[in-house]
Amino acid sequence: MQKKYTIGIDARIFKTGIGRVVENLLLSLEGVIPQDINLVVFLRKDGFVSYHPHSPNITKVLADFAPYSFAEQFALPFLIRKYHVDLMHFTNFNAPILYFGPFVVTIYDLIHLSFSTFGNTTKNYPYYLFKKLMYRLVVWVLAQRAQYITTISDVSKQEIIDRLHVSGDKVIVTSVGFDHVTKDEYVNIEESQKILAKYGIKKPYLLYVATMYPHKNHQNLLSALQEILSHGLDVSLVLVGKVDNLSKQVKDKVTRMGLKDHVVFPNYLVENGYVLDDDLSVMYLQSEMVVFPSLMEGFGIPILEAQWYEKPVVASDLPIFHEVGCDGVLYVDPYDPSDIAKKITSVLRKDIDTKNLIENGKENIKRFLWKDVATKTIDVYRSVLGNAS
Repeated sequence: MQKKYTIGIDARIFKTGIGRVVENLLLSLEGVIPQDINLVVFLRKDGFVSYHPHSPNITKVLADFAPYSFAEQFALPFLIRKYHVDLMHFTNFNAPILYFGPFVVTIYDLIHLSFSTFGNTTKNYPYYLFKKLMYRLVVWVLAQRAQYITTISDVSKQEIIDRLHVSGDKVIVTSVGFDHVTKDEYVNIEESQKILAKYGIKKPYLLYVATMYPHKNHQNLLSALQEILSHGLDVSLVLVGKVDNLSKQVKDKVTRMGLKDHVVFPNYLVENGYVLDDDLSVMYLQSEMVVFPSLMEGFGIPILEAQWYEKPVVASDLPIFHEVGCDGVLYVDPYDPSDIAKKITSVLRKDIDTKNLIENGKENIKRFLWKDVATKTIDVYRSVLGNAS
């Protein structure tokens, strides 16, 4: 009789930013899950309500424990043991270091080790410092004790190897998928105009979709916008990013730089602070281009979004963006506002052939399929379970 395995998946970040990666992974696993594997998915309240598995091999469990909490460290391991899992997959680094069963952990990147996030906290500096130290400790412990570490890019893999001192054989790149079915529903011009008007967005505009941490480099992008406007080009910048202390700081900077009439913050114009997916799709489709001048990334989903919507992409000349965007991106020096301005201007004035960029982008996104990600993830599980047999 074939042995049955139970694999637990910590999906408590479901419905958050990177939680959308976990959400898509779970949906894709349903299509490839073998009969000898059962999945137990642990979710917080919002995710538990909204996640509806269709496979009889998947059970969802309420695990409403906040990240970095004592409950996460003490109560979650007890709950996991209750379901007798053979292997646990922690889909983010905020996991209980007091769990001693076999596990796989996903580490998307190590940006938090390189850039301060103090500007976004409402706590005092000693508390922030304590939290930062705990982050370093948890990531280090999980990396050393995990059977495997999965990550989303070769660049992140190398960073994990170098900074956490683990073997290259232990780190597996499963990547992310990018499967959209249709965009026909977003091309109605009249409806698109209504959505843009709702946010006060005037064409032509550049689109940047990102949180507003310092490494996202909004400062140099705003300086580039000043230079573009000084050359007589009338263009706006739409900054999609969550409402928090960091975005408020960027808003204040926009005002001080005299750019208030040329920069739109859509998240501040909706009641809950979140731009609807359909509205964001319209923003992509109606934009002149998508910009991504970040100083460091673990991946680059907005690049793939732009390529799928057949838009030119102007992004930082970083190894990770070359890995993700290939020849479908116009690369800039993110530390040089003048270079950013020059490349954006060349697209606005049609000085370069963007058709080639767009065609390369359309071909590039074919490499990113969620089915492949799910299959690679199952292979990682198999490797651990096979060694444990």
